[in-house]
This record gives sequence, structure tokens and C-alpha cells, in this order.
Amino acid sequence: MPDFTGRASEIEVIEREALVGRHGQHSVTAVVTGKPGVGKTCLAVHLAHRMGAAYEDGELYADLRGVDERPALPEEIMARFMQALGVPETEIPGDTCLRLDAYRRTVTGRSLLIVLDNAADEKQVRTLLPPGAGSLVLVTSRNRLMGLESVHWCDLETFPTSASLDFMRKVVGEDAVDREPRDAQRVAEFCGHLPLALRIAAIRLHSTCNMRMSDLARELRDERDRLEALKAGDLAVRAAFNLSYRKMGKGARNTFKSLAHVPGADFGTGICSAVTGLEVRQAAKMLRKLVDANLVEQSEVPGRFRFHDLLKVFSREKMEKGPADRVQGDRRRMLTWLQRSALKAQSTLGGVSEVELPDSASAEIDSIETAAAWVDSELLNAVAALGVAASYDAPERVVGLALALSGICETVGRWSEWETVIDAGARAAGEVEVRSPMLVFLTARANLARYRREFSEALSCAEDVYAAARATGLPASIAGAANLLGCLKMETGQTDEALPLLRESLSIYEKLDLKHEVGKVLYNLGTIHRAAGETEKAIGYFERDLTVCVETMDESGAAETLNTLALAYVDMGRLRKAEELQREALKKFSKIRPSLA
Repeated sequence: MPDFTGRASEIEVIEREALVGRHGQHSVTAVVTGKPGVGKTCLAVHLAHRMGAAYEDGELYADLRGVDERPALPEEIMARFMQALGVPETEIPGDTCLRLDAYRRTVTGRSLLIVLDNAADEKQVRTLLPPGAGSLVLVTSRNRLMGLESVHWCDLETFPTSASLDFMRKVVGEDAVDREPRDAQRVAEFCGHLPLALRIAAIRLHSTCNMRMSDLARELRDERDRLEALKAGDLAVRAAFNLSYRKMGKGARNTFKSLAHVPGADFGTGICSAVTGLEVRQAAKMLRKLVDANLVEQSEVPGRFRFHDLLKVFSREKMEKGPADRVQGDRRRMLTWLQRSALKAQSTLGGVSEVELPDSASAEIDSIETAAAWVDSELLNAVAALGVAASYDAPERVVGLALALSGICETVGRWSEWETVIDAGARAAGEVEVRSPMLVFLTARANLARYRREFSEALSCAEDVYAAARATGLPASIAGAANLLGCLKMETGQTDEALPLLRESLSIYEKLDLKHEVGKVLYNLGTIHRAAGETEKAIGYFERDLTVCVETMDESGAAETLNTLALAYVDMGRLRKAEELQREALKKFSKIRPSLA
């Protein structure tokens, strides 16, 4: 294999296993598995050439045709191997059981290197494995063959960047790669560092008159054209993927297509269940089948999965060819699940018990811990789903999802995602011309600037919010805007203007009996008095706020208030009391964001 590249660690491990086997007088079987086009056969053949001389009784190769409609029968391969080892055709039994006996007698005790390429399943391989000692069997398969006993598994991954570039240099020449190194790296990235895709890209570059690496990079840039561009003669990435896809059952194929809707980098069984319409247990079963077929892979996070970049493109192609009503239904279920789950997570983290939560079509969130876990795993999918909803002209869906996500991002301090949510929500609210959500997003924008210490921008935005709220005449909107503007006046040193705004807000919220909001204003009033050196008065407000947080089960608010209350006690010199409160605050913060522990 003159252009064989990399795989040093895999070669070292398999050669070491084989050496141990020869010294220990037992046969060794290594299963090389991985996604289509990752180079399984190349590695097995390369190893066979390197190691063949150590097996003096011969080397045998068979393509088991595992992805064909009719894979090779084990007894067919037995007959070929026995003939290759000198058994006359007339002495090979026609009866399957007798042939197996004859095959075992033939290979037992021999020093053989056997390559079983492209295996369909464990049953096809198992009867071909030589009993006794002295042999090495290299099996390649698109399926993981986890049922085989006493074998070494080699899960082949895509190339690292350095190996991708080295491989292209061997196929197309150093000058073509090194003349435009940045474009060569982009081509490797567009190919997902998949050896088959890299080979095809390099062949196209070499065989197309006057094509440069920059031309190829531009052609591969658009995902919609990428698989079509990765074709050269009878080599095609799409065709390689399709062989594995066709072997799957209907349920797994439908799951594979539906998962194309997931906008983020990875996914779990919850969102898989939502987008497919399957029960969670059935969705988990389909994911296991796709993993076994190497059409999806497990991510670094336990219980999470992801696509290889090119398989994601292939999945999207298959999805878009499906019936329009099915495509829309999958997308609608996913967006509904994300929105309802976000509402549950935010209400749980914020302790807003007044919100009526849906019982179905959402994640199982019943505690601070499960809410925080959902945010860690699905927030990026949910934020990316705003773009999905917007691209399919669903502004009402964007507004609903953005409203649910805005509070989460604020609570857990995800400022970058919060900015994306605010921008998407404000655009969509402008399209549907609904004033109330627009005020929410403007308020969020002011708060984000405030948290980033961009006080001039925050104050200007808060003044616009207050004016707009008063124009609506809605008490709750006026109270929220007054609280926001009062906070910013306080933080910019305009205490005399801040106090009447905060008292206005508190009065309205108390009349409306919105306890959760009352607590927020009490906290802000405590902060003003603490800054003014009126520590006892500040502690009074903080303690009233803490009572509200406990009553409303607002763990996040309680943690923040405990922390600030402790600082007020530090101001008074009561350090033991302050330490007690800080430890209690830490416990609550650790529930919401374990990384803070």
C-alpha cells in the first residue's frame, strides 16, 4: 500500500497482541471496525503485508461481502480456504456440518494469517476462526461485532489533521498540498478527515485540468454539494454510506434520517425520542443499532451521540427526500420538546411554581439537578434550534423558545448564548408584532449589558424599556421596567433616582401578589442600602427576600441572597454568621452549577 498513512498506534497494539499470541501458543483475532470509508481494509491489508512472513503456513484473504444483499456463506469461504491450503476439491464435503469438521481439521495447528474482510455479522465470522494455536485473524466490518468472544477490538477513527495532509501529499504530491496549505487544511476539514473522502478529493485535484487546492476548497464549502463533489470514477462517499444505510432495518433508517433535524453537535435519547416520535426506550434501542453500524458514534459525554460531519450531510439528504408531512412533523416535535423542556428547566431553576408545566412531550425534569443536567446537555441544541425555526418561517415558535431560553441563560450565566437568544427573539417578535415579548427581550438586552459591565449601553436600553412599558399601561411591565432602571441607576451612582423607581416597582408587585418579583426588588433595595452604609436596613431587606425565595422554592435566588447577606454580615464584623451563610449558599450554587463547587 504505497500511500498508506498513519495508524502507528493501532499497528503497534495489534502487532503486540499477535506476538503475545505466538509466544503463548494461542490464536489471536483482531476486529477492525469503524464508519464507512475510514480505512478498515487498508489497515488490515497493510498489517497482513507487514506480518505475513511470521506465519509460515500461509496467508488467506476473503471478502465476506457483508454489505451485499447476499453476503458470502461461511461454507463457501471454507471451501476456498481449504483448496488454497492444498485440499483437493473432491475431498471437500458438500454437507455443511461435515465441511465445518473438515475445515477445522485443516486449519488447526497451522500458522496462518487470515484476513476476513467486510464481515456482515458475528455468525458469519465465528465458524471461520481457526481453533487451536498459531494463527492471526484480521476481521474488518462496518458493524462492531460485539458478540465475538476473546477478540481484540480496534475502533478506527478518522485521521488527525497532520495525517490527513500527509495522506493527500502521498496521493497528489507535496507541491499541490504545500503550495496552498490553508486551503489544503480546509479541504481536509470539509472531508471530515475521512480517508475515503480525502482520497477522492486528492484524485479529483490530480485529474482535473488546472484545478488548484483553493478551487477544490470552494467546491466543497457548500454542504449541499459536498457529497456530489466527493466522487471519482467508481469511488464515492455517498455510495459507501449508502451500503451501510441500506442494511439497516426500517426503524433504524427512519431514526437516522430524523436525527438530521438536530441542530447541535450531539444528542441524547430524549431529543432522539422527540424528533422520531418513539418512546425513550425504543429511541435508545435505535441509537444502539446505529452505533453498532457505525452510522453514529458515541461522544465524549456518556449517553450522548454525534454524527461524523459527512454522515450528517448524508442524513440530511435522506431526510429531505422524505415525505414533506413527515419532515415537518419531526421538526415540530423536536421544537416543541425543546421549548417545553426549557420551560420546565427554567421554572425549576428559578423556583417559579406558578407556571403550568406540560406533562408530556418534554424532558424528565423534577429537580434542580435534572434541570441543570438538561441545560448542560441540551442548551446548545435549543439555541441552535432558534435558527431552525426561523429558517422555516416560524416566528411564533422562535419567540416561544427564546422566551424560555432567555431566563435559563441568565440564571446559569451563559452570556454568549444569551446574546444569540435575545437577538433571535427580538427579530421574531418584530415579525409577529407582539409588544409584550419585545419588552422582555429589550429588558434581557439591558441586563446582559449590565452583567458585562457595559453600563452606558445598559442604562440607555433600560430607559427605552421603561418608556415603552409606561406606554403600554400594563402594571407588571411598568414594575419590571422600573426595577431594571432602578438597578442601573443604582449601579451608576444615581441613588436618589434609583430609590423611587425601586419603590414604585415593589408597590406594584406587592399589589399584584407576584412574590417571585417582590423578592427581586427587595434584594435590589437591600443592595442600595448596603452600598449607602445602612447595613442593618440592608440585612432586613435581604432577609425578607430570602423568605420569599424559600416560599417560592427559588433555589437560584436563595443562593444569591444568602451570598450577599453573608457579605453584609462581614461588613458588620459578624464573620461566624457570614461563614455559615456562605456555606449554605455554596450548597445551593453547587446544585445549580456543579462546576461552581
